[in-house]
Amino acid sequence: MRPELIKIGELALHSYVVCLALGLFVAVTLALRENQKLPKPYPVDGKVGIWALIFGLLGGKIYQVIQYEGIKNLPREILFFWAGGYVFFGAFIGGLIGVWLYLRRRNVPFLIAGDIAIPYVALGHAIGRLGCFLNGCCWGDLCNFPWGVVYPQDSDIFDKQVIRHLIPANATMPLPVHPTPLYEIFGLIFIFFLLRMIYKNKLYNGHVL
Repeated sequence: MRPELIKIGELALHSYVVCLALGLFVAVTLALRENQKLPKPYPVDGKVGIWALIFGLLGGKIYQVIQYEGIKNLPREILFFWAGGYVFFGAFIGGLIGVWLYLRRRNVPFLIAGDIAIPYVALGHAIGRLGCFLNGCCWGDLCNFPWGVVYPQDSDIFDKQVIRHLIPANATMPLPVHPTPLYEIFGLIFIFFLLRMIYKNKLYNGHVL
């Protein structure tokens, strides 16, 4: 578990945000490359990634604050956006809104663009889930298999297991749990290949979506 890759004073580079940004970069780059393979490519460039990133970070922060801290803290949390605390589903919704606005400005049909991009969105999501694993969140239930993950004592899972009376407060380590983010990564890679196969044989616009 390594939620912070680099920390200088109060500023920290969070692994979750890095993985989200890397996943977005991979998804946008590969989708743009796929667009260029078309007989008549659509007028889409790397700016779509900037729109997705800005709206994605905003959506992820808003969702996190509303869900965990209350809407009254929203202005402060948005102002100090570098302090971490993002939720994927909020980032996904925000990023989707950003992409839709960009495509609308370029007069690019959303369903066609979605068919091109959605396989790579799954691949980018897989990279994002690696950020969840490094952040020490989204863990599964107790695991008795050899691949069960044991998080450090200062992790959230330790506190949760103490509250549930699964371990004493003076324990040195929490019990091993299922590495759910890793399961999701394997599942998303499978979905990527499945969507690519559907795209190559699609029957109508929006078929892959």
